[in-house]
Amino acid sequence: MGAEVPQECVSLMAPTFLSDQFDAMYYVPSYRSWFFRQDLRPAYEYHRRFLQHLQFRRDGRRWILKAPTHMFAMPSLLSVYPDALFVQTHRTPVDAMASVSSLVTILRSAFSDAVDPITVCREAIAYWSEVIHRFLRERDRLPDSRVCDIRCDEIRREPIGAVRRIYDYFGWSLSREAEQRMRALVAAQADRQSANHRYDLSQFGSSEEEVLNAFAPYCQRFGLAGLPSVQQQPSRSVDSMEKENSRMIFEVRGVVHADHPTLPGHFPGAPIVPGVVVLDEVLEALMEWRENSQLTGIRTVKFLAPLKPEQPFTICLSADHERAGEVNFCCRAEDRVIVEGRLEVRWEAK
Repeated sequence: MGAEVPQECVSLMAPTFLSDQFDAMYYVPSYRSWFFRQDLRPAYEYHRRFLQHLQFRRDGRRWILKAPTHMFAMPSLLSVYPDALFVQTHRTPVDAMASVSSLVTILRSAFSDAVDPITVCREAIAYWSEVIHRFLRERDRLPDSRVCDIRCDEIRREPIGAVRRIYDYFGWSLSREAEQRMRALVAAQADRQSANHRYDLSQFGSSEEEVLNAFAPYCQRFGLAGLPSVQQQPSRSVDSMEKENSRMIFEVRGVVHADHPTLPGHFPGAPIVPGVVVLDEVLEALMEWRENSQLTGIRTVKFLAPLKPEQPFTICLSADHERAGEVNFCCRAEDRVIVEGRLEVRWEAK
């Protein structure tokens, strides 16, 4: 998070206590149930007041806002922003549910002694399939001219072309200066694409069939059922994998690049890699070591030293035998231990 970098609206709405940011970070089922029944107009009124504060004494500009909350709160949103226009990005739910399950598992691991990835995914499928159902119902009440549809793979493949199509759809003019800034941003982020972490539904006890069934009306409407799943590539290299008697050891090297999206604001002038990002690297290493494993919890974790951007690190995983329910992990950089702990793991039969 930073003053001049993009940030989702969930953080801006959090002071009203009406934000799904809390559900992403903490497992409190009663809050989720309560939140899903609320009228979010007070949150959007606060949201609008805050944007007015940010824009005070500045020329009027178009605000481009993003948050998953907007999909299920359309009536509240439109009551505060009656002339809002919408860009709906489409991604196969198979990838989306694996991605959100991975993110929530990582976030909650920083605030909880035990996180069940299978529960996270099961609740994500139920929650977001209902959210998309609500959104489409409200969307159908708007004229087509207010909603532009675009696929995520189109944005990845040709980002500037995708932006042009959005501008053309709404009748906006894309200035040469704005396009040049966009191209510079895309070029600066090109190296970061390989740093996206890898995730798969099998890590969370789910399957493509289960997800596609839950999102069947949405997939059929927008032709998403046949889209291939995008396999994320890890930004790491395997050093060694060996077996010493009954003890298995796996090591992998990696680096968190300076343009990682979590680094702005953490901290200006002396950036360090957030602990949840380091844990994410550990979980990626686990899935790379044993694709048939499922993380069921993080028993212990100790952060002992900071990790800096561009600082090479080595993650070591060890287990006594393949059926062990525990995996010890340690992340080192320059002979210093950054973080160490123990994972609770379920090994699936191959």
